[in-house]
Amino acid sequence: MSVSSKVIEEPVSSDILEGDFEGAAISVLPFALAITNPRLDDNPLVYVSPAFCRITGYAKEACVGRNCRFLQGEDTDPETVKRIGKAIAKREEINEDIYNYRASGEGFWNRLLITPLFDEHGELAYFIGIQHQLPGPPHEYSKDESGRTLEELQHRVKNHLSMIVGMIRMQARADEAGSDYKTLARRVETLQLLYQELSDAGVARHNSDVVPLGAYVSRVASAVSHLDGRESIRVNIDADEITVSAQQAGQFGLIASELLTNSLQHAFRDQRNGLVTMELKQLSNGVVRMRVSDDGSGLPEGMNWPDDSGLGGRIVKGLVGEMNGKLSVDRGITGTTITLDLTVE
Repeated sequence: MSVSSKVIEEPVSSDILEGDFEGAAISVLPFALAITNPRLDDNPLVYVSPAFCRITGYAKEACVGRNCRFLQGEDTDPETVKRIGKAIAKREEINEDIYNYRASGEGFWNRLLITPLFDEHGELAYFIGIQHQLPGPPHEYSKDESGRTLEELQHRVKNHLSMIVGMIRMQARADEAGSDYKTLARRVETLQLLYQELSDAGVARHNSDVVPLGAYVSRVASAVSHLDGRESIRVNIDADEITVSAQQAGQFGLIASELLTNSLQHAFRDQRNGLVTMELKQLSNGVVRMRVSDDGSGLPEGMNWPDDSGLGGRIVKGLVGEMNGKLSVDRGITGTTITLDLTVE
């Protein structure tokens, strides 16, 4: 039996969440990412990337919930701090070089770009901070080149944070106690992997936003499989040579992450071994078909996925709607096949 889903008409909210997606990419590019929530008292950090922790020497737990001023110290220029504070108060973007301190007490120069992110109602939701550690004092290091690179990265980061914002709000409403951070981290890692793919494909060097979709989705599948931790459940990827924009690659990656996670978490509860297959095929009409199938226990009788599912299903449905796509679910004697036809630019 085939169950078709209507294309969702309400787009995913363009808010943002307490997430980062620079971990894997920042191990290639020397950037760190931090997110603060100005709606909370004292505008505290709500997320710091792994690269932020490596650069500052602070663990995530020591950062989240605190205002960024703990990085300041004796030789931090008070005028720089005032300029940053003024820009934040006016909800404006600012690019500054500031002398910060690591947890060890060692000082370092930090090239900082802060930009506000507004929700779909025009309300301030978060501040995004992208940081680059300078090898020496600012006057010894060209601001033009690194500043331009920071701004290009910030543009990509901001676009993808806007896409993931709605998921954060949805997750908060879902009240998935105990698993929020782990689930969020997995979704954010999907975008981290996109930045690694952008770097490895030379996108930043060639000023291009074209991403090889198969290679990127393979990274996502590998990461999701690793989180599941069961070597007896295999994940195979069969992909045509397809390239898409970085923005759409992020959407494909998030959909792939949700579908693969759903299969790994629910399809094999009563099985030790199993197979999940994802296919990416370029159709003649410019549509990319994504098909995920498993040989597991199948959907529960009477369940209408994704409408009767949790947050992951709603995320998939929303993203499919954003991409003017179509979604269908086929229930077999064993296993489930989910097919999505997604429009590409």
